[in-house]
This record gives sequence, structure tokens and C-alpha cells, in this order.
Amino acid sequence: MSVQKTLQQICDIVGGTLLGDPDCPIVSVASIDEAEKGQISFLANRKYARLLPQTRASAVIVPPELEVPAEINALVHENPSMAFVKVTALFSPPLSTARNGISEKACIGESVRLGKDVGIEDYVVIAEGASIGDRTHLFPFVYVGKDTQIGSDCVLYPNVTVREGTIIGDRVIIHSGTVIGADGFGYIPVDGRHVKIPQTGIVCIEDDVEIGANATIDRARFGRTVIGRGTKIDNLVMVAHNVKVGENSIIIAQVGISGSTEIGRDVILAGQAGLVGHIKIGDGARVTAQAGVTKNVPPGAIVGGTPARPLDQERKAVAATYRIPQLLREVEELRQKVRALEERLP
Repeated sequence: MSVQKTLQQICDIVGGTLLGDPDCPIVSVASIDEAEKGQISFLANRKYARLLPQTRASAVIVPPELEVPAEINALVHENPSMAFVKVTALFSPPLSTARNGISEKACIGESVRLGKDVGIEDYVVIAEGASIGDRTHLFPFVYVGKDTQIGSDCVLYPNVTVREGTIIGDRVIIHSGTVIGADGFGYIPVDGRHVKIPQTGIVCIEDDVEIGANATIDRARFGRTVIGRGTKIDNLVMVAHNVKVGENSIIIAQVGISGSTEIGRDVILAGQAGLVGHIKIGDGARVTAQAGVTKNVPPGAIVGGTPARPLDQERKAVAATYRIPQLLREVEELRQKVRALEERLP
């Protein structure tokens, strides 16, 4: 069933200042370059302001400093991105929701503890001794290992694997294909072969964490691999054994974190960054895309490049590489001049 709201009703819900027709009907959301009549969009980045006069959207959420053409209905908001999140929730139901109840096709072991209003879909396997909190949903083909604890209001999408002993807090979302609690990568060379080091620890994922698709978080050799409260992990991220990630950090696609690295709170690791083991990333630090981090990063620092160094140094070094062809030409010219001078000497 479609939802329709007036622009005034939307303004009452998300706040801000309305410019234009308060009775303008809105039925859905869209990007500013694809929106049509009846849709609302947003513009948070000034570099896209050129799209504003061209949009066919019935209304646009904009920041206060942006000049809006008189013919466009606008909702002026201090945080257009956050306002648009709220508006999207009004018009867009969740893409998929698990049904409450337990499928007859699920396989549930002995002594499993299930909370109230859980949703256990077809072909879910829950090993003995595990516990599932209230209102948690497990989609088809989820595997929950022995003695694992999963909190309340969690969602595990199809084909998530949670190995034995893992502890997961409340309101955790894990997307398809992710593996939690696989063995850490540890071997020692003995007589020309690699002997496996037992990985006897666990993984602990705290409240309000979201983990993208096909990520891997390894169990600790001893103790715990920890993902701190509120941290968000993108697709295809690798977290090795005994890593500790602080609260509210952001780890973006294809980041690789080697064993026993400690990451502070409010850290951002951008796409394809790689971190060696046994280092510390301070609170609030930023690691830019494809950086190779080989040593500790101080709190609040911004680093880039390989090996990673302060970002201003990295930018100067990269800029200098573009001058190499010119410098080579100048060196060759100087070489020819020196040769000519040498030939003129007695």
C-alpha cells in the first residue's frame, strides 16, 4: 500500500523550514538527478548544487546556506542527510523481514534457549547450548555454533555463519555471507612443514554493531577478538585474531586488519587500507584509502600512502611524482650543457 504525505506533514516530522507549497503531495523518495513529480530528494553537498535547477522532484531537502530557486519546493534543514534518512523510512518499508516463529525445517539442537518472538527461518541450524535473544531474526541457512550467545533484536541475513562460543550483543545486524569466529591464521614451521596453532579464543561483538556482506572476523588465539559497541563494518573486511576495535569506529570495504592490532574508538579505516599486526591506532584517527599502516598511529592523526605517513607529507610526495618527467628533462638538458662546457675547456 502506497504512502502519501504532504510536504507540511514531512516538515512536522523531520523539522526544518518549509519553502513553497505546504500541500505538495509526496509519495516516495529518489536521488536529485532521477527524481520525478511526487518524489522528494535531498542535496547535502554543494558541488551538486548545479543539479538543483534541473531536478524534476516535487521537493528537495537542502542546507540553510544553499540558494533555492523560487519555483522549487524546499525543506531547509541543518542536516539534510539525516532528514532524508527519516523521510526515506516514512516511504520505504524494510527490504526484507523475517517472520516470527520457528520453521519446521530449522534444525535446533538440545538445550538451545530461544527468546520471545524470535524468527527462525527454513534451514537455520542452531547447535546445542546456544541462546537467541528476544525478537532476533535468523534468515535461511544461518548457522549458529555451539554455546554461541546472540542478543535481542538482532538480524542475521542468509548464509551467515557464527562459529562456536561467539558472543553477540543486542541490535546487531550481520549481512549475508559473513563468517564470525573462523580460526585465526596461525602456524609454526616444524621440519619443513606448517603446524597449526590451536585457536581457542572467541569473538565478542558488542551492541549496535553492523557487519556487511562477506566479511570475516576470526576468533582469538587466546581470549577475545572484540568489535566495540556501535562500530560499522563494510563488505569484504578481514579482521584477524585478537584484534580489538573500539566503539563507534567505521571500517570500509576490503580493509584488512592483521592479528593483535588495537584500534581505538571513533576511528575511520577507508577502503582497502591494510594494517600490519601488533600496532595501535589511536582514538579518532583516520586512515585513507589503500594506505599501508606499518606502525602506530597517534590519536587524531590522518595518515595515507604506503608505508602510511601524515597525510600532508603523503600529498606532497604524490604531487612530486608528477614532476618526475619534467625533472628528468631538466637533468638531461643540464647534462648536455655540462658536456658542452667540458668540450670547450683546454
